[in-house]
Amino acid sequence: MSQSCQEIRFQGVSDLVLARDLISLCKIPQTTMLVFTALVGYLAAPGRFLPSSLALVLVSELLAVSGTTSINMYHDRHVDSLMSRTRSRPIPSGRMQPAWAFAFGYVLLGLGIVLSIFVNWIFALTIFLGYFFDIWVYTLFLKRRSVTNILFGGLAGGMPILGGWVAREGAFAGGGLLLFSMIMLWIPLHTWVISLVNYRDYLEAGIPMVPFKAGRRTVFLTLFFALAAFELASFELALMGVASFLMPAVAGGMFAGLTYALYEALILDKKQYLRFARTFASIFLGVSLIALLVR
Repeated sequence: MSQSCQEIRFQGVSDLVLARDLISLCKIPQTTMLVFTALVGYLAAPGRFLPSSLALVLVSELLAVSGTTSINMYHDRHVDSLMSRTRSRPIPSGRMQPAWAFAFGYVLLGLGIVLSIFVNWIFALTIFLGYFFDIWVYTLFLKRRSVTNILFGGLAGGMPILGGWVAREGAFAGGGLLLFSMIMLWIPLHTWVISLVNYRDYLEAGIPMVPFKAGRRTVFLTLFFALAAFELASFELALMGVASFLMPAVAGGMFAGLTYALYEALILDKKQYLRFARTFASIFLGVSLIALLVR
């Protein structure tokens, strides 16, 4: 009886570890942010509001983004094993066979695409394009070859907010494309700051990044103009009536704060500001999108 209890207890622990590892393959913070952008896109778009349609949008995005992230983990397993901040992930740590992550990812992605078809075909197209740009263009083709990698990763990251928009309006339009462009501007900014904080990891893994090739002044100016374009896009959304003028006001304040942190970190070489800039960049997007919804 005692041995049987021990076996049940061990099996319970194993199942718990497997469930935890499967969930970690989905990168919950990142996935949650992308699903949130889909929610913002849907609520910001014109057209008839249908709770059932919104629910399908969110579940489809959750499944598809989680699946794509898991597939990404499968393809990045070697790179993850070289980086101190990622080598404890399920595959490089040896806790999970790569085939499990691969199969798990495609099951989730497939379910997400099937459900998205019940919304409309344009929404389903954005789901597929998000997967295509993330896995085939960014991860497999550009990530280890070109400093332009994250620019194409931004195409994938912008698809959920565009998908939310087309799910409600039923067509690509100016407001949805502006929202898409804002996410595309934010993703390289955020990723380049992360690469500066963890530059040794990226160098050891052989991942080319703009901040390693260009001077710090050039990187600062690039990020500054990306932030300025984000601010102009938010102002244009307000002029179009998609958002209130609260959004450009809030984004402008965040723009000033993040620009200051980047100036201290990149121009004055105060490295302690890099971690602050990384955190502030995440807050920047979330707060700006919440302000968009306050009309």
